[in-house]
Amino acid sequence: MENLGRYCRGESRFPQRLRELSVLICARHFDSQYAWNTHIQQAVEEGVPADCLDRLARGEDPDSKAEDERVFHAFAHEMLYDHFVTDETYAAALSLFDEEGVLDLIGCIGSFSMSAMMLYTFQVRLRPRLPRPFTGVDGFRRSRTGRIWPDAAFPGAEPAEASAERLATSPTQAAC
Repeated sequence: MENLGRYCRGESRFPQRLRELSVLICARHFDSQYAWNTHIQQAVEEGVPADCLDRLARGEDPDSKAEDERVFHAFAHEMLYDHFVTDETYAAALSLFDEEGVLDLIGCIGSFSMSAMMLYTFQVRLRPRLPRPFTGVDGFRRSRTGRIWPDAAFPGAEPAEASAERLATSPTQAAC
C-alpha cells in the first residue's frame, strides 16, 4: 500500500495537476472533507480551474475545458459510481494516456479512494477554522437533513487528538 501511494503521489506518469484532481475526485466521492481541504489549494495552484472544483464539490460534472481533465474525470466517475467504464470513455483514455496511463489512472483512483476511506474510518478531523466543503456531511456521516452540525454536536464523537492518536497507532497510517 505504501509503495502504491508513494508512486501515485509522486511518480505516476500524470502531471501533478491530474494527480491532485484524482485526489479531489476520490475525496468528493467518499465525502472526505479532510482530503479535500488538504488538496484543493494545491490543485488550483497546479492549474485545475477553481470553478470546475466548485462544481465537483457540489457533486456536479466539473465541465473542464481541458480534454485530459474531462476524460480523467469521466473515467474515474464511471469507475467509482457505475463500477464499469464505457467503451467510449476507455477509448478516449487510451488515446490520451496510453495503456500504462490508464493503469496509472486506475491505480491513482484506487489508492486515493483507500486513503479517503482511512481518513474517515479513523475519523481524522478537519483542521480548526477550515471550511466544510460538502453540504450534507455531518462529521463522519451523512446528514438526513443536509444540515451541517459542529463536531461537538455528535454524541460519542471523540476529540480531534483522540482520532489523530488512533490514526498514528494504526498499521495503515503510512498509506495516507
